[in-house]
Amino acid sequence: MVIIDNVIETQSPLMIFIRTKLNDHQQLNDLIEDPYPEQAPKDPQFPYIVYDISNDYSPEGLVARSTLTIDLYDYYQDSLRIYKMRGYIIQIFDKLKTSIPGISSARFFFRLDNAVPEQDEKVKHRNMQFEIRYDRKVELNQILRRDNNG
Repeated sequence: MVIIDNVIETQSPLMIFIRTKLNDHQQLNDLIEDPYPEQAPKDPQFPYIVYDISNDYSPEGLVARSTLTIDLYDYYQDSLRIYKMRGYIIQIFDKLKTSIPGISSARFFFRLDNAVPEQDEKVKHRNMQFEIRYDRKVELNQILRRDNNG
């Protein structure tokens, strides 16, 4: 975690953790080559996943919030593979409680899942969102130092 002008940077540790979790799931990786952070290349091989997070850096409270957005894409006659991918994503992240380097602890909550229409009806696209709640380690350490000093 990096502190830049009193802003606590948690984007990198979260993105690295998410990529690792996606890459470590063998059944998911049997379907996709590699998940793409933020944006897919121009002509990706189907099926594929794009993921990104939006951080809320508001200073209120010790629990920070982020939204993990995962878009699933497939080009196929039916939706079987995309629903398998969806199921694996839920297995990985829903109600996950973990620690992340630079972040004290994090919890993931499944919040949104919907089909996204595409011009080509063979392109299957689903959007999933997870809420992430986490403790920022640097803030916890500052509180502990303050409590110990006075």
